[in-house]
Formats: sequence, C-alpha cells, structure tokens
Amino acid sequence: MLNSSTVRLMEYISTLSKKTVSIDDICVDLKCARRTLYYNIHKLNTILKDHGFQTIELGSGILRVPDGLEAGARTAILSSDPEYVFSSEERKLIISVKVGISSRPVTVESLMQLLNVSRNTILAEVTELRGILKQKEVFLKSHSKGGYDLDGDEIMVRNAVIECLNQPENLKMQQIMEEMITGAVNEKAGRNRERGELFGALRGIIQSAENCTSGQFSSNAVTEIAYYLCIVYLRQGKTSAVTTDGEISRLPEYRAAELVTGRMEALDMKIAEAELCYIATVMTGARLQQFNETYGNREPILSEFAEDLLRTFEQKALVEFPDKTRLKEQLMVHLRPMYYRLKYSIHVDHQFSGIIIQQYRDLYNLTDLAVKTVEDKYGFRVPAEEIAYLAIFFGSFVKYHGSREKSQSGAILIVCAAGVSSAMLIRQQLIFLLGSGYTYEICDKRHVSEELLDEYFLMVSAVELPFDSPKLVYVNAVLSLSQKEKLLQYSIKNEADSADSPDIQDLLQIVGRYARVTDQTGLANEFRRYLNGSYQEDRSLCLKDVFKRKYVRFSDKFSEWKTAVRESCRPLVEDGVVKDGYADDIIHLMDELGLYSEYIPGILLAHAKPGKYVQSVGIALTIFEQPIEFRKWDGRIKAVFVLATVDNHAHFNALQTLMKVLAEEEIRGMISDADGSRDCLDRIFDYFIEKESLFES
Repeated sequence: MLNSSTVRLMEYISTLSKKTVSIDDICVDLKCARRTLYYNIHKLNTILKDHGFQTIELGSGILRVPDGLEAGARTAILSSDPEYVFSSEERKLIISVKVGISSRPVTVESLMQLLNVSRNTILAEVTELRGILKQKEVFLKSHSKGGYDLDGDEIMVRNAVIECLNQPENLKMQQIMEEMITGAVNEKAGRNRERGELFGALRGIIQSAENCTSGQFSSNAVTEIAYYLCIVYLRQGKTSAVTTDGEISRLPEYRAAELVTGRMEALDMKIAEAELCYIATVMTGARLQQFNETYGNREPILSEFAEDLLRTFEQKALVEFPDKTRLKEQLMVHLRPMYYRLKYSIHVDHQFSGIIIQQYRDLYNLTDLAVKTVEDKYGFRVPAEEIAYLAIFFGSFVKYHGSREKSQSGAILIVCAAGVSSAMLIRQQLIFLLGSGYTYEICDKRHVSEELLDEYFLMVSAVELPFDSPKLVYVNAVLSLSQKEKLLQYSIKNEADSADSPDIQDLLQIVGRYARVTDQTGLANEFRRYLNGSYQEDRSLCLKDVFKRKYVRFSDKFSEWKTAVRESCRPLVEDGVVKDGYADDIIHLMDELGLYSEYIPGILLAHAKPGKYVQSVGIALTIFEQPIEFRKWDGRIKAVFVLATVDNHAHFNALQTLMKVLAEEEIRGMISDADGSRDCLDRIFDYFIEKESLFES
C-alpha cells in the first residue's frame, strides 16, 4: 500500500542523477532520519516487487537504483490505482475539501467509507480540524440531523478549500482531490466525465480567454483557476463572495470572466452572473508568466509603486540596478496580481515563501525594509510571503545582470509551471552553483518543445516534459544535493568537450597526486568557473575582508548629528578607505532622504554612492555613549555603521552578512550595553566575524 512517504521516495528516485547515492545525502534531501528512510525503502520495495519492478538495493550506506526504475516506476504504479493509506494531515485536508464542495451535510459514515478509518478516528480529526479552520475564520458546523458543513465569510471559506487543494505534496494526493471535485461536479451537472476530461476542458477554456487579461497565466495558475471555477460552481448560491464592484468591472479580467463562464455552459456548468466579479478578482490575483505592459500603463498606482520600491531598495542596499526598465517589467509580473490579491483577499499558494525566507534571510530583510518604507504611502500592508517573492526578483538582478543575448558559455533555459517567481528561485540557485558565465532564461511549460534543446546549452525543468534528452535535467524548486551534483557534472563535462581549455579531469588528477581531495565536484566547479572567466566575477568580498578590529570605536562625546557622522567616518578616513569628503556625501544624502538607512531602531548604516571620495570597500562601527539626536526626523541613534563601496556589487555579500548578524538580539544588546573598553569592543567585533564563519559553514 502506498502512503505519502513512499510516493515522495518514488518521486525523489525519479530525479536522481546516478545509480548510486549515499543514504546520508538522501536523509538530508528528504529531511528524514535513517531509520525512517530504511523503513520506507522496505515498504517501497514490496510495492515495486508487486508491480514487477526490480527492487532497490542497500549496502554499506549506499542506495543502488536498478536500471529503468527511475524512469517508469512512478508512472506505472500510480496509474495502476493502488490502495493509498492517508496520513492524519492528509485526512484533514480531504475532510475540508469534501465538506466544502458538498451540496448537503457530510456524514461521519461517508467520511469513514471515503478514508477507510474508524468513527473515533474521524471524530478526532474533526475536532482538530475545527481548531485549524477557526484560525482562518472558517467554522466546521455540526447539524442536528447529522453531518458537517463549512460556515463563515464566503471568501474565507473558498480560500480555505483552495488552500487545502494546493497543499498535497505528491501526485497521488492531487489525483484523489481532483477525483472528489470531479464527482461533485458530475453529480450537480448530471454528467459522467473523467477527471482528466473535466480539468482538461477547464484549462482549455481559461487559456482561450487569456487574450482578454493583463498577461499570460503560469501553468500552475491555470490549474488553480480551474479549482476556483469548480468551487464557485459547487458553492454558488450560498452567499455572493464579491458584490458588484465598479473597479473590477472595468478590468480586462472581467471580460475574461464573462468569456470563461459563457464557455463553461457547454460543460453544463452554469455560473450565476453575480459571481463574475469574484471570478475576475481570482484572475487578477493569479500568478502570471508574462505581463502585458499595456494594462500596466492603465494602472499608474502600480507603476509608481514599482518605481518607489526599486528606488528604495537601491538606497537600502547601496546598489544600482543597471536595467531598471527590464527589472520593472519583470517585477510587474508579480506586483499586479499581488496588489489585487491583497485588495480582495484572494488566496494563492505561496509554497516556496518559507524556503526563501529561511535560505535568503539577509536578502529578505533588505526587501522587507524597502517595502515597509513605501507601503504606508499606498495604504496596504504586504505580508511576509509576498515580500519573499519580491526578494527573489531583487536578488536575481543584484547578483546577475545577464543580457538577452547568449553569453560565451551558452544559455540555460529554466522551465517552470509555478510562475516567474519560482523560476527565479531556481535561477538564483543556478547562478550560485554554476556562476554568472551563462545566460539564464525562463520559459513556461506550455511554450517548451523538444526543438528548443538545440538552442540551449542545458534545459533545467521543475515540471515533467513529454520528451527526454541528455541536455534535460529535472530539479525541484529547491535543488537537492544529487540534482546539484548532476548539474555540475553536466556543466564540467560539456564545457570540456566544447572548449579549447584544459580538461578539468586532467587537472583533478594532477591535484590528486599531491593532495587528498575531499570534494572533487566542488574543486572541479572551481576550476570550471576559473577557466570560463566567471571565477573573479562571482567572487564578492566577505565581512571579514572589509570590517576590521580597529574600525570598531566608542565615543563619549555628545555630538550633533553631522559631527557624529563625520566622527563615524574617521576610522575609514584614517585607513585610506575613504577621503574626508565622503562624510559630506552622506550628510547631503541624509538631508535629502532623512534616516533612510536606520535598519534597526537606534542603529544607522550610513553610506553614500560610490564616487571620487571612495578608495576601497570598508565598514566601520562607532558606538556612542549617549544616543545622538536626529531631531529633524525625530530619531535617536546609538550606533553608526559606515559603509563605503567602490561599485554596486563588491560590498553586497558583506552587507548581507552584516544584516543577518544584526537581526540577532544578542549582538544588539552588546552594542546597547557597550562600555567603551577595548575588551568590550573586541567582543563585538569577534561576534560578527565568528557568526560569519558559522554562516559560511
């Protein structure tokens, strides 16, 4: 019998780059203990044997995949409709959807039959589910005659059901959810359609109306809109989700909603006119793959917000985007749907936001500061999950400034179904892994063909494609260890085959004669980046390169703010990093922008643009015994970091590390309580450097 763990293990094996992989690496990728992994391998082997496949071999901490298993096992097993054992979390998702789409109260007996569990199990799951839904302002109500239904604000109810439909982490659960929806739609429409027939027809209808919208939906967004249409069809009449809204009716998506609902009548799925505004808001909030700039010009508030956000991020991060027009164009792909999602409380799946915040915390913090600076002007609050995706847009342009032309190393095509933001998350990881010597391009699944392989050095896809090639590598949105290794090996091998440079394998053999290499793949990648010219380009100064012990000082003088800025620049002036005029540049910028760089209350990161007064990159810290009064802006500053940089990029890694350390309460307390002794200042300096070493490891 299948369960979520065995399906996940099958999906992992289907992406493996080689026949053998260490158990430790699998545990890291799947985030599970060795004992759990061994148990799941044993269960999966039983299933493989029952379906006529060779089984997985284990020995000496190594997993060996038999020939042909990674390609065909998952499809063959899932298509055979095997029995599936639900986890507790999966049962709660199914109960939520079942109750949310049913036209009558759902009884305990029907849930017992659907999930193949006891009455006590159902009652326990319902009790837990009530608490979960209540947090979303949705209520799981019991009826006196037996059965459950969902109550609450209709938008919140629909959002809760859609959220459950988006949560399944494996293909089998997605199939089960869609079968439930298909059954409910068939019952109401009096039809007998297969799941694939219904959702295929709905996707076709949605795509046919894209010409009327502000852009082209991502493949996953098309599926999500199809879910919404089914929920609207099944729940309409309970209460209207969105009343008639003059603004919505003027949007291009309103015309698209009219076309979609009109064509759904051929499926015997008639939707009331009162639901048009709601469907239009769903479409405006859906993730886009491409944006129609014509519609952006009709919504000046969004264009102005994008420009303010770009300008503020540049000020906070001390960078200058070389191609603001292109960045704004890509940013609007996310900003416009985000704006309408927030305005009309439309739920979409943000499955990667937590990963982005965790892995790119420093970049997220900078983006959060920029957003918080401008959002009051526009009267709405941007939640953390939306800021995470904005961070990926900014990070991609800060780290990588590839042109539309193919680079000398070639172009890599990233294929994704979840929208531009998710594709940029993959691109960010590829740039870090393979360097900036390539041109990285993004394409939606719908526009990919086998012929495109001839135009690219490599195709990296996060979604299954209907063809195979040695130039095609499948990845997750967050690359696993085996996927990273496969990408590196492909890059090393194919660059060596096509270039006049030395063979990297020969270089590895030479090094191996004189030293023990513990990470051959990593060393090979360093050689590759050096030989293709991207090694120096990809290097960036660390905090320890630019922040020195002698730059940390204490001042017991009570100074007005301009004097304090000049005093804070003194360590860098004395060491030749900047000239005297740099302090005046900072003061002029503050006169213009105010406390633009108070990243944390009481801590200022003072900086100006690169210019004639900057000789090299440096960061200094001056802590004042008494906070400096910035009366013009009603601010009190205890500590001033001064940052100087020679260009828009050299300082960025150091700045990110500085931000990451300052996010910790302990160092902020050390700065606040500093007494001016050399021992105290040394402890503060050592804390930053030691933390950077931990981050690097």
